[in-house]
Amino acid sequence: MKRSDIRSFVEGYLAYRGARVEPVGPDLLDVTYGSDASFGADGARQLAFGARAHRFHPTAELVAVGSAFLDRLVGAAARGGKYTVTYRPRPSEKGCKPSRNRLPEVEGGTWTSPRPGYRPVFLFVYTAEYRTIDVPDDLELIPLDPLHCEVHASPSALLDGLREGSAEPADGWRAAATLPSPGTFLSSLNVLDRRLQRRARKVKEAAALEVSRETANIEAYYRQLIDEVRHPMGRGRLSPEDEVDQVRKLQLDLKRRVQEVASFWGAGASIRLSALAVLMEPCWVMLLRGQKIRGRRRSSGVVYAVADYASGALLAPRCALCGAKVRRRAACIGADLVCRPHTAEAATLSVA
Repeated sequence: MKRSDIRSFVEGYLAYRGARVEPVGPDLLDVTYGSDASFGADGARQLAFGARAHRFHPTAELVAVGSAFLDRLVGAAARGGKYTVTYRPRPSEKGCKPSRNRLPEVEGGTWTSPRPGYRPVFLFVYTAEYRTIDVPDDLELIPLDPLHCEVHASPSALLDGLREGSAEPADGWRAAATLPSPGTFLSSLNVLDRRLQRRARKVKEAAALEVSRETANIEAYYRQLIDEVRHPMGRGRLSPEDEVDQVRKLQLDLKRRVQEVASFWGAGASIRLSALAVLMEPCWVMLLRGQKIRGRRRSSGVVYAVADYASGALLAPRCALCGAKVRRRAACIGADLVCRPHTAEAATLSVA
């Protein structure tokens, strides 16, 4: 990290947590902490960015990669940022109220009247940790709009919205669920899979090279051990039976070690969802009440449709399984709508 990046992060995060930050030099800050004790400090303190600034101000707290202060700060930010919900500011003018006439029919279900509310846009943050040393781990950001079943080209606009929004919704505005539905989560995994597949060749080549290198080292080591058994120096020779038995044990151990290397260094990755951010966009919200599947009334999952707040134009729901627009009839899987071709599948999954 550049020193300027570190300073920008520290200034922004401390201000976000309520500290008063005042620059007193190119690499020096005066910080007055509030009641938050998660930084391991209270009261006033100076922060020196880099070893040179710290030499001129030895009483200041050193802030650099590897310093205790920066480690504490990054840890606090990581713990607090694993799940974030932000609401965009509500529009200043009242929008056009939409009509429910063009919403799809769901057996036994009725759509509520439209109310001002919010719909979520998600930022999934996945970490891919590869076994191969030569391939660096990945941090994948997937900005996903579940209503349009599309992935934004860049997460920058979404990140800007998260910084500018509010932590609470406007009074009286209905907020849709802030956790992704199973269909939305599956869509993010499909995007992640496509991205990782593009790197698969590089990972496999690096893994094969690593396995080959480690295997060659192990084989050379065991060849030396076997040669010492067959041609001992400075000690008595083994009997033919003992020599065969000893060589056989070393060969079996060699085979086991080679298999362990292939298993440990083989191409593979550990994938985990490390953070989730939710940007709530203002809109008109209509909920589906009392929907049924094969005569059974549903008790879980909230299904909703939305419309543009300014124009009142309905944003047609999309099938969670195929992404097609759901226009006339629909079925439900949890909090997801699905199109007519997937109605039977929805019934099977819902009953199960």
